[in-house]
Amino acid sequence: MAEVLCTVERIYVYTHKLYVYETEPLLTDEGRPDFPRLVREVQRALRRSRARGRVYLALSPRLLLLHTVELPIFEDFPLDEAVLTEAQRSHLWDDAELVVDYDLLGPGAENRQRVLFAALPRRVAAELVRKTGARRIEPWPLALWRAARTRYEGLRFLVLEAEDETLAVFSGERLTGFRRLSTPFDQPEPLAEEVLRTL
Repeated sequence: MAEVLCTVERIYVYTHKLYVYETEPLLTDEGRPDFPRLVREVQRALRRSRARGRVYLALSPRLLLLHTVELPIFEDFPLDEAVLTEAQRSHLWDDAELVVDYDLLGPGAENRQRVLFAALPRRVAAELVRKTGARRIEPWPLALWRAARTRYEGLRFLVLEAEDETLAVFSGERLTGFRRLSTPFDQPEPLAEEVLRTL
């Protein structure tokens, strides 16, 4: 199975060897992901590298939403809905229906849970699957961890990825921390504050 990793200016395709292709920036003039161009460029890279069959697709955090948030912990708290609400607040898309997945990073401040979530418009995910044969789509930092984990089991990893300035911490089989290095350290987490105000 071919592995395809996409940043905003390069696509890496790994089959029996590694191919690197420069692309036109995969962002619009407003800084949003240019999804039609992304699909075309992935198709082009797969053709050029003669990749066949299903592919594993990893996307830069600039091409999907990858974000951490602290949410209050309450019995019967609808975590799925809270994460979806946070994803929908992003400027990356308007009213698109989203595919959202999340992972629990561990306890945050008092009575809070740290959550990492990824989101992508459902129509974009479907088009990537249909036109590129993507069997799995995930954020690039998690793909880097998966590759490292296959070589060094049970250890603690700090994965620093320079092209998109991300930092992820993994311990054994678990992701324990993540942040975009361009995010201010004192940036508030608006959804957590909003949930507390409404309770």
